[in-house]
Amino acid sequence: MLETHLKSPITQQRLRSGPAAEHIDKFADWLHLNGYTPICIEYRLQALARWTDWMNTMGLSSQAWFRALEDYKSLALKPPKPLRCSVGATKDSVTAASLFIRFLQESGYIPRKAPPPSNGDLWHIVGEFRKWMLEQRGVTESTLDTYEKTLVKLLKALGNDTRAYSTFCGSPQNCEFGYEWIMEHIVETEGERVDVEELYRDLFDECFPEIKFGELMYSPALVLESVDPTAFRIGACEYADGMIEDGLLIDLNGAYYRLAGVTDFSEELDQI
Repeated sequence: MLETHLKSPITQQRLRSGPAAEHIDKFADWLHLNGYTPICIEYRLQALARWTDWMNTMGLSSQAWFRALEDYKSLALKPPKPLRCSVGATKDSVTAASLFIRFLQESGYIPRKAPPPSNGDLWHIVGEFRKWMLEQRGVTESTLDTYEKTLVKLLKALGNDTRAYSTFCGSPQNCEFGYEWIMEHIVETEGERVDVEELYRDLFDECFPEIKFGELMYSPALVLESVDPTAFRIGACEYADGMIEDGLLIDLNGAYYRLAGVTDFSEELDQI
């Protein structure tokens, strides 16, 4: 039941009067069964209420879950408004909405999206390349997945005319560019992309005890992020800079990646 996991009567009413009302009790129990802590469940339900409130405002019903999630994601990616107390789309609400849709899919309430066509379906030469590498070179499937993503970028850039590849690779400047391009792609595909703010939240919560307001307990990271988001972001950035200096993370095109697993691929690329 919702009331077992969420104490706020106001938030309970918001969820029970919104498009998620029919499934909200089972969703709250599903979070519990999947190992979420009581504090995390309450936080996810509060975030979900922001999304369903937005759906009500936009006139979106429970027949438009996927559209509502995609539209809300685009709002969450926009720069925040300068007003400190303004309430808009948040990444936490996107996460909660994604969890809710996953629950609906796993429970059979809505169908799963059909998988997109494979790269081999879109480009016949990619399928032939994978077959040749498996049979003639004994390359593993995981390594081929990395190569395939890079080849798809090449196909999109140069088209299907293989004569263009020889011209492109015949230039030393292009070969050097191609190496950097491939290395960046290996980092993006084989490096583990991390959410620095989430790492900082975990670190902050480990260093400081929970904060009590009335009968409710809140994580210290959540309190800091809510009261002074600028200080929170500065702390997260300084934490990321420290991990980069220690060689634990790399900053690539504005995203952060763990370096574990990347070194083996770069050594293999040097031997080609």
